[in-house]
Amino acid sequence: MAMSGSPSHNFYGGYHLIMDWTAKHNVMANTSTVTVTLKLKADSGWGLQVGSRPSTYVEIDGTKKTFTAPAVSTSGGTTHTLGTVSHTVNHDSGGYKTLTLKAYYFLNATIGGTYIEKAEFSRVITLDKITQPPNLPTNVTASRISDTSCKVEWAHVATTLRPVDKFYVQRWDIATGTWATRGTVGKTTKTYTDTTAANRMYRYRVKAENSYGGTEYVNSNYVKTTPAAPSNVSLAQNGNNMVLNWKNNHPARSGYTYVTGIRIQVNKDGGGYSTLTTVGPNDTTYTHINPGGGYYRYRIRAEADSLASDYATTAEVRLAFAPDPPTGAAVSRISDDRLIVSWTNNPTTEKPYDYINIQRWDNVTGSYYDLQTITGTATSYTDTTTQGNRQYRYRVRAENSAGNSSYTETGYQNTTPAKPTGAAATRVDTNVKVTWGNPATNATVIRLQRCEKINGEWGEWGDDVTLAGNAVEYLDVTPLLIGKYRVRAEAPGSTLVSAWTETGEVATIQPPAPPSHLNPDNTPFDAGQEKKFTWQHNTIDGTGQTKYSIRYREQGASWPATPQ
Repeated sequence: MAMSGSPSHNFYGGYHLIMDWTAKHNVMANTSTVTVTLKLKADSGWGLQVGSRPSTYVEIDGTKKTFTAPAVSTSGGTTHTLGTVSHTVNHDSGGYKTLTLKAYYFLNATIGGTYIEKAEFSRVITLDKITQPPNLPTNVTASRISDTSCKVEWAHVATTLRPVDKFYVQRWDIATGTWATRGTVGKTTKTYTDTTAANRMYRYRVKAENSYGGTEYVNSNYVKTTPAAPSNVSLAQNGNNMVLNWKNNHPARSGYTYVTGIRIQVNKDGGGYSTLTTVGPNDTTYTHINPGGGYYRYRIRAEADSLASDYATTAEVRLAFAPDPPTGAAVSRISDDRLIVSWTNNPTTEKPYDYINIQRWDNVTGSYYDLQTITGTATSYTDTTTQGNRQYRYRVRAENSAGNSSYTETGYQNTTPAKPTGAAATRVDTNVKVTWGNPATNATVIRLQRCEKINGEWGEWGDDVTLAGNAVEYLDVTPLLIGKYRVRAEAPGSTLVSAWTETGEVATIQPPAPPSHLNPDNTPFDAGQEKKFTWQHNTIDGTGQTKYSIRYREQGASWPATPQ
């Protein structure tokens, strides 16, 4: 087989007829164009004179191509081109072609005394076989054997004209978005087993190749492996709803559908899981609207057609609404350092009590402050951090994960007020002023009593006087001749009184006894002359004389009614 040649024919002595031929394939048409140049060669020493010859022809595969050969004049040793013709021939269905080339040159010349009418000869030639590109592979399919193995199969018809030498197998991976050659198999193999991985979507393509070249790639279906489970799942209450969030771990690429959805299941109060919904493959959050109060747990998985990841599960979260407040809050005193707060709980399924928060108010700080947070089932609390000389009030509220109730307040509760200090009684003219220190913070009344000393013996306490709780003095304008006082602080409640604090003994100012030792005493004197009087002051209560009055009369007259 060849695509060119130069067959020649020695038709007389040193004369040769030559067919230079070439062929050019038209592969896809399964034809070849054969071009023949007819030449005349005279060896050295062999001269020739031939006029033009119009009936010269070359026959290619039975088709005659006639042309006019030019005149030839040669003294030998030269080659002359007579003409060139071309013809397209068909190869058989196998790409083969054998044909006959024939050349006819009418000399009508006498050479060396011999008449030569024509020079002709033929040759059978076989052209190179035409090989067309292989037929396309067909029915390319991919099937999952396991997450780590995938089988690719295809069909292919090879012919002599379209043989196949090998097949190339390429794979597209959703993670990379590119094609990569996975393997090459021989011409008789129409299957390929690929090593794969989980959490992928693949597509394969196959092309056939021979010596001419390769076909286009033919794509398979998409094949999927088990998707990866979501992670970082979290659950939180938002108002009346439950909000689920997660992270997807499967590859995604715009324009492709690998994971078909995210399945969400719910478990309420431990009663088993049920499918709630399926959301889009790229969703990462879901809000469960108004599911009602209770304990919730969710689980989610990625699904790719019939394949599904493991479930990823949230922690259990309770959906609750802010609780209603406790009612009937009250406080009672056991002792100054032991007060009991009680209340009534009002929980419901949707408004549970997780905790009870207790705050305390006292009259010294003047504000509420946190005292204790206890379990939501408690209905009383004993406060052992109280002290005397205080007024307390409490408030309680219920708390859960959704919020807090309003506070419910108790009434006020007092402890024993502080005892007055430093009580003293002092004489002020004819009155007695009683003073004391008042450290009580919660007294509403200061009670004052007095008793009298008669003939050296003390009588009973009495003559109650009630003063304001902040009082620190009292002026007794009707004092006893000799007495003493006591005071105590009283808070609301008949038993909440301090101890008494007593003053010392105090005597009031009494009128003095009549003066004595008057000089002059009932002795007349001359009113026109200066006269000095003297007398003795006779005190009863030990106080000094502060003023005096004198009366006089003329001898024999009556005493005047007023001092003079």
